[in-house]
Amino acid sequence: MKVAPRFQAPAFAPFLFAFLLTAGLAWEPFDASAAFRKKPERKPGPAIVGFLPDYHAKAIDSIPFELLTDAIYFSISPRWNGELELGKLDKSSLKDFVKQARRNDVQAYISVGGWQRSQGFRETARSNVARDRFALELTAFCKKYKLAGADLDWEHPTSTEEVRNYNLLIAAVAKKFREKSYSLTVSVHARGRMLRPDSFALVDRIHVMSYDHRGPHSTTDAAGADMRNWRDQGAPRDKLILGIPFYGRNAAGEAAAYRDLIRRETVAAENNTIDGFFFNNLATVRLKTQLTLEHGYGGVMVWELSQDATGEQSLLRAIHGTVQKESKTPASAGQAR
Repeated sequence: MKVAPRFQAPAFAPFLFAFLLTAGLAWEPFDASAAFRKKPERKPGPAIVGFLPDYHAKAIDSIPFELLTDAIYFSISPRWNGELELGKLDKSSLKDFVKQARRNDVQAYISVGGWQRSQGFRETARSNVARDRFALELTAFCKKYKLAGADLDWEHPTSTEEVRNYNLLIAAVAKKFREKSYSLTVSVHARGRMLRPDSFALVDRIHVMSYDHRGPHSTTDAAGADMRNWRDQGAPRDKLILGIPFYGRNAAGEAAAYRDLIRRETVAAENNTIDGFFFNNLATVRLKTQLTLEHGYGGVMVWELSQDATGEQSLLRAIHGTVQKESKTPASAGQAR
């Protein structure tokens, strides 16, 4: 990924859309109840979650962690037998990431999986032995690196059986995590149905990846539809986190970082296209954040932090400023919509 779009992938194929819209409909019941212990303390107010991929770890010292509530380091992978694949992990960068986050009272997480790093999920999720091993190793990993928890990102289960197995994997991890007071979040396809209703109680947040759609890949209207998709499945509003891209895409599926796009020309308030790349400008990011809070959702997530500009052109600062402003405003009637 040269300028860090999320996982270097163009819009998803139509058959995958069709499956994701239907795969979550058939469930076997399983026990989601557990004696959950006290959760880690977080900054008050809506979540502002930022991903940083390991291949842009050099940006750690320039990230304004103080504008975040949660920071997620991308990523490690599961192996076929439930073990963690750590061969490519830069331990020094991860430690630095966690140190910078904790210094700013920000919760630091590890991401597991992602677009080109999800292959091991299929076998890991298939058996009880592998699921339990994965849960134990991920819990130990969080302890070793002083993390607040982990974000699971299987892109994507492609059958009803895989959806079932993924949710059993989530349950196994949630059980171990809650014993240690770690947080478990998941990143999900914007129009997907890969979480069974029981799992909503097991995860702390659901990061809705509201980007990489066909056409203009991340519009405000699409964001509203994406959040409704998950809300209509029964996901609690306060656990739903809207994903906002810090990059643009063109019709060919190519990506360019926001910081690079705005160097090409001055960005007017109404301009969200440069050289054929559709992106979210300051006005769009502020509007998305405002609408997210007005509708009672839990906050916003960004992919990814190194793609942002600095100073007054910073999208992250626009998000933070909007959250600060909206948090002082009485709740909108929009929560009822």
